[in-house]
Amino acid sequence: MKGFRIAALAAAALFAVSSIAAHATTLPAVTDTYEGIYKAEAYSSLGGGHALWLPGLISADTDWKFRNGTGRFTYDTYGGNATLTGEIVNDNGTGYFDVDMEFSFLQKGGDPRSAPKCELGSHCNSTIYQDSYSDNFEYFDIIDTVARRATLTGYDALDGVVIEMSQRPADLRYPLQIGYSADNKRANEFGGSVWFNWSVTENANNFSFANLSGHGDVNIALTPMPLPASSLLLIAGLGGLVALRRRKTA
Repeated sequence: MKGFRIAALAAAALFAVSSIAAHATTLPAVTDTYEGIYKAEAYSSLGGGHALWLPGLISADTDWKFRNGTGRFTYDTYGGNATLTGEIVNDNGTGYFDVDMEFSFLQKGGDPRSAPKCELGSHCNSTIYQDSYSDNFEYFDIIDTVARRATLTGYDALDGVVIEMSQRPADLRYPLQIGYSADNKRANEFGGSVWFNWSVTENANNFSFANLSGHGDVNIALTPMPLPASSLLLIAGLGGLVALRRRKTA
């Protein structure tokens, strides 16, 4: 009986991981779950745009982009949480920040609180946005507890700086939204966006900031990434475990 349970669990895990692998490098259908590992980039692939917008932090340096392809957005439906990580740098190269944000899943579709938010002009009133895209957005709150803060940690010229972020506005009416046209900058692009407040909480080397608090925005384009090699090995290992169990019971 114990052996049967192990084989059943292995088979279920194999099916789950194999299903993710099958969709790992293609954009999800509008109505599917958006679970997966994505490369996170500035919303515009045409050379402009930003991944994080931080007005008032360092003079006119408002646009921050992920450095050397490090941006990652990962969403695991099993755990229910998502993360946004990577290194961001501004156009003037004034040091860089390590991004560490975690989100808790709210729901897929519907209108939680006052969501969705749309800043795409006439596209917001289009049939495809109203009846398809926004109806299938997936929503997440920024996790902001004593034990887990969303942070930007500085390096190089910004070494010793820590900035904490919280969801904006305080009533949480606009959670992180993920989906098609969800980045609020480019119609039909798969991505995400959320407003946040920020505050400099550590500044060990007394870097001269324009302000010590303010607001900002995440606007990211998302591209599916292949599963890591370790996950592919897991698929092979689970497959071998199921096969071995079948041979033993034959």
